[in-house]
Amino acid sequence: KVVMPLIMDRNSGYFTGFNIANVGTAAATVNCTFTNSSYTVSGSIPAGGALTDIQSNKIADKYVGAATCTATPNTSKIVAVVNQLGSSPTADQFLVYEAVNTQ
Repeated sequence: KVVMPLIMDRNSGYFTGFNIANVGTAAATVNCTFTNSSYTVSGSIPAGGALTDIQSNKIADKYVGAATCTATPNTSKIVAVVNQLGSSPTADQFLVYEAVNTQ
C-alpha cells in the first residue's frame, strides 16, 4: 500500500498526476481511493509495468486531499511518484515527491 498525502485538482492553478509502478515479479491489481471524494483509480499492472493518472479536471475544483493505493495480492510490491504542476502567467512550477509505502 502507498499513501500520497497531497493530491490536488485545480487548486490555485495546481494539479497533480501520479505514476504507480509494479516492482514485483507478478501482476498486481491496484485500487486508489481519494479523501472526501468518490473518485477512484484502479487497474491491473503487469510486473515491471505502471499505471498513470492525472487528476486535472477529474476530482473537483479546488480539491486538496490525499490518496491511498492498495495492491492485491497482498504480496504485491508497488511504488509511486506524484508530480505537482502549477501554472501562472509568469512561470510554471513543477514539484515531485515519492509516495509513502506503508507495508
